[in-house]
Amino acid sequence: MPYTEQRITSVRRWSGKTFSFTTTRPDDFQFDNGEFVTLGLKPENKLIARAYSIVSMRNAEHLEFLSIHVPGGPLTSHLARIGEGDSVMTHFPEKRGWTRTSYRGTGNFTVEQAFVLHDA
Repeated sequence: MPYTEQRITSVRRWSGKTFSFTTTRPDDFQFDNGEFVTLGLKPENKLIARAYSIVSMRNAEHLEFLSIHVPGGPLTSHLARIGEGDSVMTHFPEKRGWTRTSYRGTGNFTVEQAFVLHDA
């Protein structure tokens, strides 16, 4: 699935460095706790993207992410300035079967997968 544009619906500043934000959520996007998506911004028309764990509930109408502003960081220095109505590029990993030998860092690591690794 290619990158899609999602809108920022809220931003909350927890401290001078820590903030969270919510985005729109595609109707068909399902996830398990522990999965992440790739978020990106296009300053100067060049995509800068990083993996972010989803911190919202699975049944929430929005997606929520927590971030720590790293001064001079390629993405967080821009992400720390986002506001409601801004957009963020989002890549949602495709669902696929998971086993110890098939895991390649494809966008998730859940408790169920930890048990598979432990029991193998």
